[in-house]
Amino acid sequence: MQELVKDKDEFLLNMAKKHIWWKTPEVALIHEQMLLAQIMERGELINMHYLTVFYDNKQLAEVLEKAEIGQFTIKSWHFWHYNVYGIDLKEIPPLPTRRIK
Repeated sequence: MQELVKDKDEFLLNMAKKHIWWKTPEVALIHEQMLLAQIMERGELINMHYLTVFYDNKQLAEVLEKAEIGQFTIKSWHFWHYNVYGIDLKEIPPLPTRRIK
């Protein structure tokens, strides 16, 4: 079982080590949007709880609005839109896709 986290900085450092393993934690922390998207996509339930404790809906909505291709699966995309915006699933925007010219 995961230990309780004392503050936002400790949470982010732990998540950076776990979810952005290909970068040093210090570098991962610089890219907060990427880190938050990784937590939103791959985090455990307790991590999702901490996201809602340390970040408000406006901040989490910004992560969704700036999402890059492949950061979210349809399942987590719907989950977070529903939880952040509280909207009906049929109103959720499509996942980000590549624009082909």
